[in-house]
Amino acid sequence: MESKAYEIGYLLSPLVLEEAILAMVDELVRTPVEKAGGTVTGTTPPKRQALAYQIGKAINHKRTNYREAYFGAVRFDAAPETLAAIKKDLDLAENILRYIMINLPRRAELPAAKRPLGARRAKAPTADKTVKGAKPEITKEEIDKEIEGLLTQTA
Repeated sequence: MESKAYEIGYLLSPLVLEEAILAMVDELVRTPVEKAGGTVTGTTPPKRQALAYQIGKAINHKRTNYREAYFGAVRFDAAPETLAAIKKDLDLAENILRYIMINLPRRAELPAAKRPLGARRAKAPTADKTVKGAKPEITKEEIDKEIEGLLTQTA
């Protein structure tokens, strides 16, 4: 059967050491995809971030709650019948808090790098200072004259 494009978005436990995170992604996400006959076509490196809400996961019959996690994604091509095997491996991985597997359009691109929160865009310089809808600059003398005109009208 023909292969289709998919993406797995995942949240990994924040207890994983930062130095070991890429090896953990290879072991927990990339290996099950390749073992099932899929081909990895791209990745979004995991980044540690605060979660919008607390996520709980039971590991060895003990429930732990997390307020942050590593978020990343892996894109791959695989036959639809191999998804059950990939899902089973992801469900058994203790360090994966949550994941979602979606079907992608064939020409989907990896997301562009985002600017950090709070970073402001630099305004592009314009050669022409007169922007449509913008008012021309007023000098101090013109402002004083306008104020005088308003004051004499109300008096």
